[in-house]
Amino acid sequence: MNSLNRCYFGQTLLLLGILVPLSIGCGSETEVVLAPVTGVVTNEGAPVSGAIVEFFPDAGRTSVASTNAEGVYVLKYGDSEGAVVGACRVQITPGSAAGASADDQGSDVMAPPMEAPPTIVAIQEKVTVNNGENKFDFEMSKYTN
Repeated sequence: MNSLNRCYFGQTLLLLGILVPLSIGCGSETEVVLAPVTGVVTNEGAPVSGAIVEFFPDAGRTSVASTNAEGVYVLKYGDSEGAVVGACRVQITPGSAAGASADDQGSDVMAPPMEAPPTIVAIQEKVTVNNGENKFDFEMSKYTN
């Protein structure tokens, strides 16, 4: 082996010695199983637009969505669609997502001041997200005074 090949061989071993431990550390986080979750939020039968819907699993990160004009939501877990499979607490904040998104408005537009703190509706019964498609509809008047 000539000196040039030994140099490349040494650099390759050094690079492997650095990269292999790093790649092992990347896989140490527990994998979560996600399933698609959609539904409709209504209040006295009318769709609730601009509400924030959050699913809090017993383990894992929260999945979040905002409702469209028809009250429909599709949960997202980070960049992926869905929620963690298993039992989840649900919280809905009506009117939180109202108005145009930041992408539509530009970065220098400020939201108007809040007239009052948002009303948060915590659903008392946990829901169970199963493998496969999940649909959970929520009638707000059932959970408020």
